[in-house]
Amino acid sequence: MKAQAWWNLRCRFEKTYKAVTQGIKFDSAELISLPSALPHLHEIELELSQATQTENGKGKMMVNKKPDGGCSPNLADAIVMCFSPVRDWSGGQGYLEYMRREVEKLKDSK
Repeated sequence: MKAQAWWNLRCRFEKTYKAVTQGIKFDSAELISLPSALPHLHEIELELSQATQTENGKGKMMVNKKPDGGCSPNLADAIVMCFSPVRDWSGGQGYLEYMRREVEKLKDSK
């Protein structure tokens, strides 16, 4: 679930960027904003931007949140956890189907 949570946050930042730079409309619940006066903002930016994404041999997404030489992303992990979707998947579609739809929305908005 770690990779999905990091991917979800990445999608929030991408949607916010597109909303600001291209005027694309998104539900405000899908966007994110970090105030410029946020304590430790520089460290948070560094930690959020150091994560890399790859696929394993089975085609599953893997997130390396601490590449060689990187710092431990404690602040970034906290933000990822705060913005992770909390949904009841028991009665409907699963999380992966939800994420597939989100990726398709991003592709369509390009």
